[in-house]
Amino acid sequence: MKDILIIFKKELKRFLTDPRMLATLLLPGVLIFCIYSLMGTFFQDLTTGSGTNAQYVVFIDNQPSEFSQFNDGGGVYNISVNQDAALSSEEKKEKVKSGEAACYIVYEEDFYEKMTAYEPDGTLSAPQVEIYYDSTATASQTMYSYYIACLDAFEQSIANKFDVNAGGEGYDLASETELTTYILGMILPMILNTLLVAGCMSVAAESVAGEKERGTIATLLVTPVGRSHLALGKVLALALVALISAAASFLGLIFSLPQLLGLEFSAVPYGVGDYFSILVIIVMNVLLFTVILTMISTFAKSVKEANGLATPFMILLIVLSLMSSIIPISGLTGYFIPIFNSVLCLTSVITLSFNPLGFFITLAINLVLFGLGVFALAKMFSSEKIMFNK
Repeated sequence: MKDILIIFKKELKRFLTDPRMLATLLLPGVLIFCIYSLMGTFFQDLTTGSGTNAQYVVFIDNQPSEFSQFNDGGGVYNISVNQDAALSSEEKKEKVKSGEAACYIVYEEDFYEKMTAYEPDGTLSAPQVEIYYDSTATASQTMYSYYIACLDAFEQSIANKFDVNAGGEGYDLASETELTTYILGMILPMILNTLLVAGCMSVAAESVAGEKERGTIATLLVTPVGRSHLALGKVLALALVALISAAASFLGLIFSLPQLLGLEFSAVPYGVGDYFSILVIIVMNVLLFTVILTMISTFAKSVKEANGLATPFMILLIVLSLMSSIIPISGLTGYFIPIFNSVLCLTSVITLSFNPLGFFITLAINLVLFGLGVFALAKMFSSEKIMFNK
């Protein structure tokens, strides 16, 4: 136990006293928060134009009074209608093209009367509405989509033969909580596991393959420390360092998700038990990922090769994380599949459908795999062919 503690402290000191390594561990969390928050702001601006306070200038010719209700923006957009007859059609188009106006709408003369008199099987042609816009400008595209939606809805209302869900709300039987947990259950397991394995990769590759490159591994191997103690000390220290990196990334993700997805997280009734279960799953995954990636690092000759060999493992992890939301698996079968069982556990906690028996099966299997990994790693440390690339 003393030998394990010595190796554990040595590894921790090397990673936690190096400012560059600390920056590498914590920077991803900061970047995730900044990037995801900016993405959320961008997507919200994209879907609502430049926001509810922005003013959209719209040129309209010959608009019937019955259609003036469209100009209130539906309570979302601040629309300024310009019906100045002094400007020619070409001048108005140029203003749309230059960005001075969002769009230019032209109704046919006596549009409303022609519309009411129109019969699909008659001799009269349907009256026309022309909307000129710039698809490369967000504001112009927003106003075009808005007026198209208004006109389509009006057209359907005057030829209405039956209604579907005319009551508006109450037809979606899923609650806000169920919708939120469903969305989180689809994306969080994949993102979280990707962050965890990325944190493990950065430290595992440096720990063994890096020491091989620097030639310091030989000094460590000649010390009177058992190979199993050396393996366990390294794995536990690397797991703790990787957990710090993953925690920083996870916090950055959690704080940025409300902005990214526009979700109200107070609607999700997660309790202390749920957060504790997620913590246990994270620790389990970090231990398992660390021992697997340390074995890859031990087999590799350099840090570059270790990262290259670890890439297929990351891809496999992402695929397994996606499968939990795509392929429905009933019963306890999935909890016997390594790594995939952790994804199932995490999804079940997030979606408030926690399976205690599946959780304990996952815990037992992953701890056994971790023990086997440490044993295999000790054997690899005892092999001169592997450690000295002979």
